[in-house]
Amino acid sequence: MSDLPQEPAPATRRKRSARFSDIAAEAGVSETTVNRVLNERGSVSAATRARVVAAARRLGVPRLLPEPRRGLTRFDVILAGSGTPYFQRLNLAFQRAMHMLDKKVVIHRTLVAEGDGQDERIARAILSPRQKRHGLIVAVHDSITVRAALRQVIHTGVPVVTLMSDIADVPRLHYAGIDNYRAGRTAGHFLGRALPAQGRILLISNALQYQAHAERIHGVQEVLAERYPGLLCGEVRQCHDQPDRCHAAVARAVKAWPDLVGIYNCVFRRT
Repeated sequence: MSDLPQEPAPATRRKRSARFSDIAAEAGVSETTVNRVLNERGSVSAATRARVVAAARRLGVPRLLPEPRRGLTRFDVILAGSGTPYFQRLNLAFQRAMHMLDKKVVIHRTLVAEGDGQDERIARAILSPRQKRHGLIVAVHDSITVRAALRQVIHTGVPVVTLMSDIADVPRLHYAGIDNYRAGRTAGHFLGRALPAQGRILLISNALQYQAHAERIHGVQEVLAERYPGLLCGEVRQCHDQPDRCHAAVARAVKAWPDLVGIYNCVFRRT
């Protein structure tokens, strides 16, 4: 018996990629606008560009899509002025990074000098940029004035990143830095393991307005109280990373506390 001829299998239909008309309908613009955006021809507002690119992504357009924003992307970096080696290195790192970034990414640095009225000057730098900014990075101390300024900027839609020391009760985009509370607890753990069961510990810090330092001090005090109650922490000496003040604090503690057995120094400078 001869085999019956088999019908050819139906051809697999290739899924049609989205056309300009589909993207235009999805984005609520004309096909001409879609053409301008995807082929980067002519001028289109940033909001419309973003809408078209987002529509193309939702429709799975199989092509390299342009960036939603054209022109320069500007970031402001505001640093609390400080003569400490840490802040000097931080400032130098931003200076070097500026030369390694894409030419379309521009970083503007502002150093707010220490002294009277620093909170207000930091707030002015936050609220009054020299040019339109697309993001803000701050490495400053925490205060009511600084928090209010940051909340106001974030409310306008500018993303904010806190660096090195976080700012409390502010809906920033991200905090870039270590967990200072756990760093303090770790220091307390090793102090307790290394020291005698009884005695006093001197705590040296920068200004406790920096949340980083406040969290470290809180962490070390907490773990010592929990696990090593015989080790007593005296008053925190805020030496502001100044070697002379650190030396004086240690000299006074040695003279005043015969039972001094340890020192926790959480300042940036190695003194």
